[in-house]
Amino acid sequence: MTTINQRRNKNRGYRNLRVWSHAVDLYSEVVFECRQWPYDMKRLASQSMASADSVHRNIAEGYCRKSLKEYLLFINYALGSLGETGSAILAYKKSGQITEAEAEQLDERIYQVENELLALNHSLLNQSVRSEGNQIRESSPVYGNDSLDLLNLIDYLEDDLSDFEREQHLVEANQAFVS
Repeated sequence: MTTINQRRNKNRGYRNLRVWSHAVDLYSEVVFECRQWPYDMKRLASQSMASADSVHRNIAEGYCRKSLKEYLLFINYALGSLGETGSAILAYKKSGQITEAEAEQLDERIYQVENELLALNHSLLNQSVRSEGNQIRESSPVYGNDSLDLLNLIDYLEDDLSDFEREQHLVEANQAFVS
């Protein structure tokens, strides 16, 4: 009889993704922290667990879709759920529901998953440009009116903009690509 780790096929490849594994770890950590909350906080605990759970689920669902366009869409959903989880952690720390140390540990994991998702997103954009021959273009008011190849823009932005500004450009470019 085969075990869960022995059953393999093309559709289960997401299990090999480091970001998926770390997103599952994040979910486990959120469950551990929220499980201890008193009864009157169970609704919030449930919402926090659901947003953390959504991250790894969207990574898996996107991977199992049949197109890069859909995969990118689900990576963006995962980033949205991750943002929801991160926001909740900050609010819970401020309200005293979790300690500074607990918030720090969770935020470190969120940061790790976020960076891995952004790297996966970047890789998928590279793959889509190479495999389909499309040039994804975005005009950049920051660097003039010339349209820049998105990949060159991302490389250029890596040195000049903050993480937030770079993420905003990536989100805008993804929205243009997915629509």
